[in-house]
Amino acid sequence: MSKISRTELFEQVFGLEFCDEIEQIGSQYSEHCWQIGDKVADALAHLQMIKSVIIRGDSNPANAAYILAMGSMDVYRQLSLRFGIAERTLRDYHSIAVYYSQDERGRFEVLPFAHFRFAKSCGADLSTKILELSLAAMDGNGGRPPSVAWLEVNLHRVTGDPGIVDDVAATQDLSSAAAELTSSDFQDDEQRTLPSPVFYFLGSLKNFMLRLKLQIEKAELPENIRYKIDSIIELSEELADELMVEIDTEREN
Repeated sequence: MSKISRTELFEQVFGLEFCDEIEQIGSQYSEHCWQIGDKVADALAHLQMIKSVIIRGDSNPANAAYILAMGSMDVYRQLSLRFGIAERTLRDYHSIAVYYSQDERGRFEVLPFAHFRFAKSCGADLSTKILELSLAAMDGNGGRPPSVAWLEVNLHRVTGDPGIVDDVAATQDLSSAAAELTSSDFQDDEQRTLPSPVFYFLGSLKNFMLRLKLQIEKAELPENIRYKIDSIIELSEELADELMVEIDTEREN
């Protein structure tokens, strides 16, 4: 029996038409993420503008005292009800929307929203390089963007160390990147910091996942075993990301 990739196997089972439909939905999803993030930014800016007008005395609308007492969390809660989306998800979309300029979005518009999220989490020095790496990888992937997991494993391609994957320094460099990734998700205009035990746990978890991915990439594992391990890693990362957002939200309340 000849070897077949998971992508080819999926296309064989479900058909190219179904796969094309899924990719189209994914593209629409990314567009909606940007739109929602922009709407949150617009709402927060509008509230700040109204407050400034009241404080300057240029206007004295009804319920002015209540308006001045409104905060960003009030906006998130109300938008959450109207969008039907969790507050932490709105915060996530908003933080990414305000991070990237319209020029940057246009340059990388074919990439999924998740790639922008991952690139942002790696810091300003690497974010653009990571998006460029994703674009370049599309050529060898049938025109489809690579997965975020692939980007994490291939961080060495933008760190400037061509031997990183085969070097002991690989896990050290990727661990540093993971620690930076973890901390950057919790830094905003107020420069909040995490309690050290939580920061240590999440940083260690990211480090472990990155090391494990490196080992899996180099190991000759049966395809069914590799698939199950990849699924476990992806689930663990999703749970860790949810925890990071929840903690950040709780610290604001």
